Amino acid sequence: RFFDVRRWMIAMDVLNGFNKAMKITKTGNNYTYNKIDVEAAGRRRSFRPEMYLLPIYREEITKSPKMIQNPGW
Repeated sequence: RFFDVRRWMIAMDVLNGFNKAMKITKTGNNYTYNKIDVEAAGRRRSFRPEMYLLPIYREEITKSPKMIQNPGW
C-alpha cells in the first residue's frame, strides 16, 4: 500500500496525520482492543513532496557527472 499511494501521487493526502496505536487491556483471560491516536505523544507523520522520489546514492552521482540528485535530497 505504501508504494501504491506514492505511485498514485496521493501519499500527502493519505499518509499525513497522527499515527494510530492499539491499546490492549487484559482482564483475566479476556482482551479488549482500543484504537487510539498518538497525538499526545507528538508522533505526527509527515510525507513531504520530495518523498515521492527517493534519494540517489552519492556514489552513483559521483560515477556520472551529468546525474543530479532528486529534488529535496
